[in-house]
Amino acid sequence: MSRLPDESTAGARVWLDLPGEAVVRPTPGEALDALASDLMAQALTCAGMFGDFHLAVGGDAALERVCLRLMSDPVLRAMPWARTHLWLAHERPGADGPAVYSIVRDYLVDHAGIPTEQIHPIDLGPGDAAQRYEEDLRECLGARARGRDRLDAAVVALDAQGRLAGLASFGEGSPDAPAPWCARDPAGGVTMTGPFLRAARLLAVFAVGADQGRALARWADGAPPTAAGETRWYLDQAAAGA
Repeated sequence: MSRLPDESTAGARVWLDLPGEAVVRPTPGEALDALASDLMAQALTCAGMFGDFHLAVGGDAALERVCLRLMSDPVLRAMPWARTHLWLAHERPGADGPAVYSIVRDYLVDHAGIPTEQIHPIDLGPGDAAQRYEEDLRECLGARARGRDRLDAAVVALDAQGRLAGLASFGEGSPDAPAPWCARDPAGGVTMTGPFLRAARLLAVFAVGADQGRALARWADGAPPTAAGETRWYLDQAAAGA
């Protein structure tokens, strides 16, 4: 667990426990730099080991900043986009269609050069959209050797309500039976479940600013004690101290 100091208005020193490792930088841009650098290292390692790289992304306005950095930073030109499978950690209906994919398309898909067949949007059409997406995931990841069938990285940003990929907690969507990989969200969208996201080799959470910092409290002390992957929280000082 990462322990982050918080200065209250009374000057008392409080500690916030987050599941995983906290990467704190002075500014939002520097926090984003750290995330992008770690993501590229993860991508190159996994593409070299497995032949491809499975990445899930999710979030709202903050996701735009992440995608823009991936496309504009010269240091990241070595990203193995041609060997990347791009997934959505969640999707929600928007006024003009799928809201999250529109961000990913405008900032990432149209510029990265990922082969079309390796881009996996979520179809929110009639029927069980969550089951359809889970079947797609299982088919693609199942091509790997047993035990390697999980995401290589998931990059998600907290929304205005402090939810992560449509989830209120890492335990959400994990019944006593084997946890599903995807589930319907209360807003009518689809989300990857907490257990599935936490099983990613790297789960990177981007949260900057005092507002998102206050939202981190819902994630403190809220995760199951074990996880198959590594969780890192990329924060600026405003988020870490709020």
